[in-house]
Amino acid sequence: MAGCCAPEGLRAIYTTWSNIIDRYPASKLGPAGVYVNMSFNRDSKWGQVVSFMPAAGRLTVRARVQDTFFVRPPHWAPRDQVTAFVGSQAVPVQWSDDYVRFTGIKSGDELTVAYPLLSFKHEADGSWKNDLRINNRPSVNVTYEWLGNMVIAVDPKAEKTPIFSPEARILPPPPAAVMTQ
Repeated sequence: MAGCCAPEGLRAIYTTWSNIIDRYPASKLGPAGVYVNMSFNRDSKWGQVVSFMPAAGRLTVRARVQDTFFVRPPHWAPRDQVTAFVGSQAVPVQWSDDYVRFTGIKSGDELTVAYPLLSFKHEADGSWKNDLRINNRPSVNVTYEWLGNMVIAVDPKAEKTPIFSPEARILPPPPAAVMTQ
């Protein structure tokens, strides 16, 4: 099946996941080392990445190899307010382009970058594109509340889908046939 939406969406999710953390050789793009490119949770052979968003502006990596690590805080984090830690010990922030550079890291070391989370509200209003089947054009008036790069609330709340809601969704158990395969 060629299609665009489902297969390309899944490809985008996999591409994002596979590039959260990786080891790169030296190139014109930067020095050799382990690069943590995004603030998403991921367990890999290079290290375990734990994001604390949206609760806190913090990204922690438990190293699984001895190497130089490059941890990228979000681009919107004010550079002068980014802090770095190895274990519980604060260390000077050393920038390498958009990454905080950690040198002399051993397997088992825990690296952390912390930064303030920006918060703001975004109002979206207007009308939907004209649909030839519908004579009137429904208006849209929605306010999104952002914390960092995540929408944490929406007003008015969605009636049919619980996205952007603090309530946890309890998923039903999988069918028995799936459990035995």
